[in-house]
Amino acid sequence: MVEGLHGGWQAAFAADLQREGAAAFAKSWRDLMDRIASKIEMLMKVRQT
Repeated sequence: MVEGLHGGWQAAFAADLQREGAAAFAKSWRDLMDRIASKIEMLMKVRQT
């Protein structure tokens, strides 16, 4: 009988993948927001000159 994702090492592996995916998404989102903020700051400086 094959054990499903609700038990054993598969559940732990799935949880690890979920955590890693969430962390990677959060980092990408922060990087994107930082990049947008940087662009806005640059545009504001250009606009003031």
